This record gives sequence, structure tokens and C-alpha cells, in this order.
Amino acid sequence: MSARNLNFDDARSKSDQAINLAAQVGDSNSATLAFETAANLNWTTCDLEADTRLRALKDRLLADGLRLSTDAVEMGPFFANWFRGNSSEVRNYFDHARENNLPFPQTLEALYLLELGEGEKGREQLDNVVHYADAEENPVLGHFVQGMAWGSFLLGTTQYAELARRMLPHAQRSDMYGNTELVTIPMAEAIIAVVLGDEELAAQADEKLREVPQLVSFMHTTSRVKGLVARMIGNGEKARRHFQDAIDFCESRGMKPELAWSYSDMSELV
Repeated sequence: MSARNLNFDDARSKSDQAINLAAQVGDSNSATLAFETAANLNWTTCDLEADTRLRALKDRLLADGLRLSTDAVEMGPFFANWFRGNSSEVRNYFDHARENNLPFPQTLEALYLLELGEGEKGREQLDNVVHYADAEENPVLGHFVQGMAWGSFLLGTTQYAELARRMLPHAQRSDMYGNTELVTIPMAEAIIAVVLGDEELAAQADEKLREVPQLVSFMHTTSRVKGLVARMIGNGEKARRHFQDAIDFCESRGMKPELAWSYSDMSELV
């Protein structure tokens, strides 16, 4: 519940308590859920040191005989490599997942490829997401919408932002962490607004994001997106403040690619 309310300190404390209690009584299902929650929290706040400690704790508990039914915590090195700009390690993760038939978000790979300038491959992955979401039996996940919007932003085209806007009414807005409704969808709306120049949607997204603290949503900081919206509607002072927040956060967390993007955004202010 604390994670759903974006109260990260309380959420971290409670997840630690839940892991310890589940380990004491040998409840593998509860331990799995607690590990997933803690890992998600670490990625959301880009706390790589906490994630390293969490994985060490997992290894120790596994050695002690606790059985866990998920490898969610093992995503930690992937996020760490993305945040630090270790592109070859990120590519190795996607290659490993594909070769071993492991599930992974194609929207994430699309953004990775687009950030590296591999436009054709990035488009191919975005198109795969569109085809999947267009099938009636498949859910439209919140990160599909945000990923499509970011793809348009990186490509400098409205094509995928238009598709993202079309997906919005059908996107799932509930998840166990509460991130989708509180963060992912408003972030997606903000990026769609920036790409399409939709000031009304930008104002709505800006209002929704106002109380959202500094965090990482699908590899991008909330402050950077707030800055993009403010810059689009002509509020340079507000945009500068948000971009500086993004720069400070990225510097403190070692997020090299996102830091470079934030500096680039700041430089475009008149």
C-alpha cells in the first residue's frame, strides 16, 4: 500500500519486514511477492546499491533453503546496466532472453535500440507491440502506451504517438504497485501531448504529475517529462527547474544516458 501511495521509505521498510517474516516461517509465496515489491521499488527509485543488497539477501536465503518462484530480482543487473549506459550488457540481456524464450517487454528493447540510433530495428519492435495490442484477446498494458509515445519522441515522428493516443482508452490502469494509474499513464499522456502539440492533454498530464515525486518510469525520470511538458506550453522557468531536478537526480544515481538527455533538453530552452 505504501508503494501504491508513492511513499517509498515506508514501502522499503515494510517490504524488508515482509521478506524477513516470510523467510522465518518458510513462506516462499509471500517471500516471492515481497522480493518482487522490493525489486520494483529499487528500480523505480534507481537505488542500485539497495538492489545489490537485495540480490545478495536473495542468494543467502536460497542457500539457506528458501524456495522462490520468480527470477524478478535478477532484472536488477539489467536495469543497472541501462542506467549506467553499459549498452553491450543490455544487448546481452535481450539476446539471452530471446535465445532462451524468456519474456521481456519489447517496448523496452525498442527504446534501447532507438536511443542507440538503430531506427529500423526500433520501429520493428514498436510495430510488434502494435500488432500484439491490436489483437482482441491481448491486454493493452500501460507501458505499451508510454513506450510507443517515447518511441515517437525519439524518432521525431507523430506516428507512434497517434497510436499511443488510440491505445489510451483501452490501457489497463491497475497493477499491484499502483504505478500504472499514478505514474505510467500520466507520463504517457504527457509525452503524447509533447509529440502531438496537444496543449489540452499537456495541461491534464501536468496536473496529474504535479504530486508525483522524483522517480524512474520506464527508464525516464518524472522530472524530465514534467520539464518537456512545461517547455512545450512555454513555461521556460518551470521547465528549467524540472530539467535541473532531473540532472541532479541522474548525477546522484549515475544514470549516464538519461543525464545526457536531460542536459540536451535543458540546452534547448531559449
